[in-house]
Amino acid sequence: MALATLVFFSAALRVAPYRRLARWLPRAGTQPAEAWRKRRLHRHVTRAARWTPGASCLPQAMTGYLLLAARGREALIRIGVKQPPGEAFRAHATLVSGGHVLLGGDGDADTFHPLTDLQPGR
Repeated sequence: MALATLVFFSAALRVAPYRRLARWLPRAGTQPAEAWRKRRLHRHVTRAARWTPGASCLPQAMTGYLLLAARGREALIRIGVKQPPGEAFRAHATLVSGGHVLLGGDGDADTFHPLTDLQPGR
């Protein structure tokens, strides 16, 4: 399921803006994801990303969000930004549940300043 969902979001974001796609996502639940579900979600989405062209951080976060929200679990997509001196402005999306980053927390993700939290379906 993660692979098909990630392929869909990677392709859809090339032709439609996030806001249009977010209207079709379900509202997330209020219960944080269990530890086993977090590990499983991370494993499945990161594996699918290796095989999906254009699977950047936003399609991965949207995929994880959909998979959690469909099971009534709490999730949000956090957008962060940074502009190091002499470098271009950059943005990054992470998936957060229960205060923990589930997707997009690899590498230098903690150097991005949180800009907004997106909660599709609200």
